[in-house]
Formats: sequence, structure tokens, C-alpha cells
Amino acid sequence: MFETILLCAAIALGLISIPIVYRMIVGPTVLDRAVALDMLVVQVIMGLALYSAWTATTFAIIPALALSATAFIGTLALARFVARADAPERKDAEQ
Repeated sequence: MFETILLCAAIALGLISIPIVYRMIVGPTVLDRAVALDMLVVQVIMGLALYSAWTATTFAIIPALALSATAFIGTLALARFVARADAPERKDAEQ
């Protein structure tokens, strides 16, 4: 019974990743692609968790934690980059 539930969850993860990859390719803006990439990273982390549950080991937990920390730092870096691009220019010549 537990294996059936895990198999259904793995199939759902596979099907959900199709529109995510489509948004990464087609996404009209860089932010759309970045959100899709974050969603794909979450999909991979959930896949690693499913693998750990399926094999009843904790082998994939450490890479999942490392991947989530790396994705968090990357998201923060992108947010700062976009915030700087949208910020108005300072007028240093007036001072």
C-alpha cells in the first residue's frame, strides 16, 4: 500500500514538472523563468524525499538540504539583482 502511494506521488511529480519546464523555456520574462527554476528545484527536493521514503534510508536527505540552501541563496541574489535594476539612479552630480 505504501509503495503504491509513493508511486502515485512520483508520477504526479513527473506530470507536474512538464508545465514547469514549459514555463522555463517559454517564460516571457526572466522572473518567470526564475520562478519556474525555483519550482523545479522544489520538485527535485521532493523527488529526493520520495527516494528516501522508498528506500527507507536517509542517504538523500543531506543533498536535499544542501540543494534547498543553495536555491534559497540563489533566489535572494536574483531578488537583489532585480531590485537594483528597478531602483532609480542616484544623482551624484548634484551633490
